[in-house]
Amino acid sequence: MRKWFFLCFDLIIVALSPFMALAILNNFQLSWSDARNHLVYALIGLGVAVVVFMIAETHKGVWRYTSLHDFMRILAAVTIIILFSMFVLFTLERLVNLPRSVPLIQWGVIVAVMSCLRLATRLIYKQGSSRRVSLANQKKEQVLVVGLTNVAELYSRCVRDLASGSISIVGVLDESAELKGRRLHHHKVLGSPVDLPQILTQLNVHGVEVHRVVVTMPFKELSKVSQEMLLRFERSGPLTLDLFEERLGFRPGEDGKSLSASNESRESRESGETAKAFDPAKQADVPQTRMGYAFVKRAMDITGALVLLVVALPVLPLICLLVAIDVGLPLTFWQQRPGKNCRPFKLFKYRTMATGHDLNGKRIPDEERLSSFGRFLRRSRLDELPQLYNILIGEMSFVGPRPLLPKDQPEDFTLRLSMRPGLTGWAQVNGGKLVTMEDKMVMDSWYVRHASFRLDMLIIFFTIQMVVRGERLNADAIRSAYKDQRRVGNGEKHLGVQS
Repeated sequence: MRKWFFLCFDLIIVALSPFMALAILNNFQLSWSDARNHLVYALIGLGVAVVVFMIAETHKGVWRYTSLHDFMRILAAVTIIILFSMFVLFTLERLVNLPRSVPLIQWGVIVAVMSCLRLATRLIYKQGSSRRVSLANQKKEQVLVVGLTNVAELYSRCVRDLASGSISIVGVLDESAELKGRRLHHHKVLGSPVDLPQILTQLNVHGVEVHRVVVTMPFKELSKVSQEMLLRFERSGPLTLDLFEERLGFRPGEDGKSLSASNESRESRESGETAKAFDPAKQADVPQTRMGYAFVKRAMDITGALVLLVVALPVLPLICLLVAIDVGLPLTFWQQRPGKNCRPFKLFKYRTMATGHDLNGKRIPDEERLSSFGRFLRRSRLDELPQLYNILIGEMSFVGPRPLLPKDQPEDFTLRLSMRPGLTGWAQVNGGKLVTMEDKMVMDSWYVRHASFRLDMLIIFFTIQMVVRGERLNADAIRSAYKDQRRVGNGEKHLGVQS
């Protein structure tokens, strides 16, 4: 119930913000007539805020653990609320009664009040801030944390500052049902340890394979059912159970063995497995970046994403409503995929398929889950609109190799992951689903070696054609890519560029 209270609290701030902004503008003198003139604008902002806050999930963060990620989420949500409210009011009455400086002051008021309240709560709980360290990207161990506790918060900070390149926390488990959906920093509470089988299945759908479960609370304080569930998965082999109290030396292992020994045995089991990892040593074989092109490409990505977001503002609420009616909540689907230099990121899309199981728990075939509206979203590429967010924050570009799941990456993927993945690419405009995976890999490599501003513009033009006319196979482009690959394989170097 607390998260709904926090949502209402944030909405009250938004509802009062136009009048607060007007009072600031008029030296803290506010007449009834001025307030009445801004009532329509305030109601519009309140309605937009309900939708935006629900999608952005600003109310789900645990205030005493507020982080930079939460502040950035607030900043983005408030910006969208103000822009869309002004757009609606302009459509209705051309902003006749709204002073131009009010929205800007209102934006500052909402951001300041929401951020300060969360920061004050954090300071009350005496949680210090720490610097964010960027480490070299390696194959990451995916970890689930059990227990929403101070130790869990400490463990999250340790991972972020000391092991962000080797460990990734994919979620938190807690036995308190009311905490489900809340966040520890930016790690979501996925459910209870009792729900571990369903949670692992759902994460696997998103391309996330969990390797270890870290229990950050005394194991004996968990319920018997949760203890048995965790121990069952440890005995079956796929997961390593890591009791944090043992690791810190506060409780000896049950079998007298140290955790380091159990970790060594786990590493020895995994040593025979071939893991795909980004090899920095192979960077020498990657075409060198031309700084001018890289700068222009990133500037065009940011500008294009902002323009498209503004253009799409009128239809985004309609798409969200139709998706909610068609397949229900949540509105978006995400998968974790390797990005530039193998750095993992979450790729977002609108949901186009209904739930994967019927009421009896039977798996539903994918072709039956895809609705008519879902087909339309996929055919028009509107299901990929949420990826504009990925482009804005630098995880993706408009043009580049399409991001793939780790299992679909080629054996030597250093070249295609040396640049940001794209919303569209050379392989997509020359066949897309009509060409084989091997052909796509060859064409992706061709693009990385020949990337240029002119080629990017050509791919965007072909993408518009593809959306209108449908996918068509370009055999000449495929043959040219294979010919170029053989030439490079024979030792002829090509000085291309990358983003």
